[in-house]
Amino acid sequence: RIELGPLVSCTAYRNPALLAKAAAAVDGISDGRLILGLGGGYFDAEFHALGIPTDHRVDRFAEAIEVISRLLHDGTVDHNGEHYQIRDFSMGIPQVRPSGPPILIGAAKPRMMRLTARYADMWNGWLPFSIDPIGDLRAMRRALDDACVAEGRDPHTLGRTVSVAAFLLDRTVMYGPHEMSPVGREPGEIAEALHALEAEGVGHVQLCLAPATPEGVEAFAAVLEALGRA
Repeated sequence: RIELGPLVSCTAYRNPALLAKAAAAVDGISDGRLILGLGGGYFDAEFHALGIPTDHRVDRFAEAIEVISRLLHDGTVDHNGEHYQIRDFSMGIPQVRPSGPPILIGAAKPRMMRLTARYADMWNGWLPFSIDPIGDLRAMRRALDDACVAEGRDPHTLGRTVSVAAFLLDRTVMYGPHEMSPVGREPGEIAEALHALEAEGVGHVQLCLAPATPEGVEAFAAVLEALGRA
C-alpha cells in the first residue's frame, strides 16, 4: 500500500520522454503506486556539476511537462520545441493506469503555478524553511486557486500537498546552506500543526524528519499517538 514519490524529480536532468517512460515502468513494477513528483530545479551546484544550463528554467520545464503529460496520456509524442526535439517517441510498454501515474508539481511562483494548474493532479508547497507555514500556505493556496481559475479549472480538482520539517531529537538541521524551521519540536505541537494543515485543505504531508534515521522514525510514533488522541 505504500506509495512512492520523488520530491521532486528535476526535469532538466533527463530527457523528458525518457523520464516519462521510466516513470511508467516504475508505476508498473509497483502495481500503480507511483506519484510522479516533478519540478524545474533550483540548486545551481547540481546543474553546474552535470553541465546542464541554468537559463530559462521555467521555459524548459514548460516544454518538459508538456512532453511528459502527452506521453503518459497518449502513449506517443512528437515534439519540436526550442529546448527539446522528440520524434515519434512511443511509450512501448503497457501502463497499469490508462493515463499513467498522477503528476505532482512543486511550485511557488506565478508561472509555475499556472503550469501546475494546467498539467498536475497534485501541487506541493515546500515549507521546511518557513517561519510561518500556515500563513505562507494560505498565500500560496490563494495564488494556486487564481492559477486554476485562469486555466479554466475548478481549484477543488487539484490536490494540495505540503512538505514540513518536524524535529523531535535533533535541535538544528541544515539543508544545504539553509537552516530548517520545524513546525514543532514536541509531539503535541507537531500534531496540532498537522491538524492546522488539514484544516487549510492539505490532503497529503511529506515530513522532513530529523534525524532521518530509524530512531527518528520511531520517535515520530509519539506524534501519531497524539493525532490518535485528537
